[in-house]
Order: sequence, then structure tokens, then C-alpha cells
Amino acid sequence: MPRTAAGRHTDEPAGGAAPETTRTSVSAALEANYPTVQYHYVQFLAEHLTDCRKTLGGDFDDLMMLAVLGQRFLQARRDRDAGDSRSEERIWMSALRLSDVTGVPRESVRRKLKRLAERGWVMQDPANGWRLAGSFELANARIDLGDLDRRGLNRLGKLMAALLPLLSETRPVSREADSP
Repeated sequence: MPRTAAGRHTDEPAGGAAPETTRTSVSAALEANYPTVQYHYVQFLAEHLTDCRKTLGGDFDDLMMLAVLGQRFLQARRDRDAGDSRSEERIWMSALRLSDVTGVPRESVRRKLKRLAERGWVMQDPANGWRLAGSFELANARIDLGDLDRRGLNRLGKLMAALLPLLSETRPVSREADSP
């Protein structure tokens, strides 16, 4: 997997086209096909968020806590897999930082983290903060939310299958045609 100059993983392609050129060309293709892209994207987003809401008992704040801690967890795992010996240190996040990132009030974050800890999905180290519970290989939340995870991956596959053909098209961007 490619790495930045600082040694961290990146999703950017190794060699070949410059990352910004790739990002720009993808964005241009998506913009050129706005009605189709937006239809598929909103369908994906609405289905996934509805599924998450139902699975988590209607609490989007719990979803946000798990999503942010999950991103931190996955990045630390990717760093570890690339040989970064300090990746375990970066897996932790304070309740204050979670509040800042999610916009959820700090006291609500603390209550939600406590409830997620009772479910075995997160754990706390008073010196370091919060992280997903479990091992790098398998977080407890992923085990318990495996069906949701599989449905999400299937939805993502459906979205990608709908959008990938659009990326090869080279139609000019026309904002007027898509304006209400």
C-alpha cells in the first residue's frame, strides 16, 4: 500500500496518474452525470442510514461514535500492517475530541461511550481515552454488527457498480441542463 512522505498509509494510487489529477477527473465525471450520480448516491445513503438507525435502536449519535472510533481503529491497523510500531498509541481518542469531531455535546458523548462500553463495543483507558474493543483483527462491534456490515458492503457494491461505468464517460460538464 502506498505511503506518504511521513510514512503513513494513503489510499492514493502508487505511481501512474498524480492523485489530484485522478481526483479531479473522477469529480468531473461525477459532475457531468449529476442526476444519475445523485440518484444512486442518495439511494445508497438513505438505505444505509435507515439500516444503521434501525440496527442501533434509532440513535445516530451512537453511530457517529462508532464511525469515528472505527476510522481511528482502522487507520491504526493499516499503520501497524505497514510496520509502524507506534500505531497502537494512535488508536485512542478522548471524549473531548469525539465531541469536537462529531458535534455531540461532551456530556452526551460520555453517556453514549459508557453505554457502548456496556455493550462491549468500546473500551476506555483513563490515560489514553477511548477505542473500539477487541483486537486489530476483529473488533467486538464488527462481530455484533456483522449483518449490518455485510448489508452495507452489498449496498456499496451496488453503488460502485452503478457509478463505475460513468467514470469512463467523457461528456462535458453542463450545469445548465441539471439546474432546476
